[in-house]
Amino acid sequence: MKLLPVLLPLIAALAPLSAADAAYPERRISLVVGSVAGSPTDLVARVLEPRLKEILGQTVLIENKSGANGIPAVEFVQRAPADGYTFLIAPAGTFTINPVIFAKSGGANVETLVPVSMIASSALSMSVRASLGVKSCPEMISEIRKNPGKFNMGAAAVGTLTNLSGQLLKQRAGLSFEIIPHNGANAGVTAVAGGHADFGIESLSVARPFIESGHIVMLATTGAKRDPDYPDVMTLNECGVPGDEIIGWIAISAPPETPADVVDIMQKAIARAVTHPDAIAGFKKIVFYPVASTPAAFAAQIRAESATFRQLLEAPNLAPK
Repeated sequence: MKLLPVLLPLIAALAPLSAADAAYPERRISLVVGSVAGSPTDLVARVLEPRLKEILGQTVLIENKSGANGIPAVEFVQRAPADGYTFLIAPAGTFTINPVIFAKSGGANVETLVPVSMIASSALSMSVRASLGVKSCPEMISEIRKNPGKFNMGAAAVGTLTNLSGQLLKQRAGLSFEIIPHNGANAGVTAVAGGHADFGIESLSVARPFIESGHIVMLATTGAKRDPDYPDVMTLNECGVPGDEIIGWIAISAPPETPADVVDIMQKAIARAVTHPDAIAGFKKIVFYPVASTPAAFAAQIRAESATFRQLLEAPNLAPK
């Protein structure tokens, strides 16, 4: 079974917000990001922020509440007033992996939040430290297979999409290697670039500076198709890892019981914002692609991917360590 790499349709044209919507917003809006500054989620939020400010006519503030797989940020937004002035911006794993792995944690109960829209998506990349001397994905897979337990993978914390991607690679390719968790995606790829880990699976937005500097070598991407910005780089499917297709996405949700009319206004504003030429250019710089969805479609995406992760995580020896 493969993860769902389905990108929801981009809403490219929307009517301006109506005069009846003028009462909202009346003051500053906070976008709570459950990761550190410079993380993929944070970078996406910072591309979105000036466009939302322009469309909504109010200050938009980004608040980073990092740690514990984004659970503190979820808890903060869960407790926030349902008045449309606090929103959570989080990656796919917060909505689809945390509820499976951290089922006993109240902060993992993202189903209490109100889905608003997806914002952007990106494939992940599999890269190796340059000093390893490996030049292709088939070569790396072959080396790991011939040397069980010899290689290690630098990853973000247990329960993150990048960490789980390593677990899935083990299962689907029948490989044996150690996964070393780090506090954040940046730390994971830095470990690979510094020679402290042999390879990693990370967001392209995080990996690209190290790829361009020559500290790591990108061997494959995780999407169903080759990334448009890296057409010469094969996918893991092409590398002989069947079904290993993972797309990372960033989305926005609201506190429980947020009124439907407020959610509608924000969803329309986001759909307009992500299709602005400046936003498209900003996303391209961090190797993301704009995505907008209705709240119902976003909720359906969460349900489908959560079910898939739950089944995968219940497989023998796959639970993250």
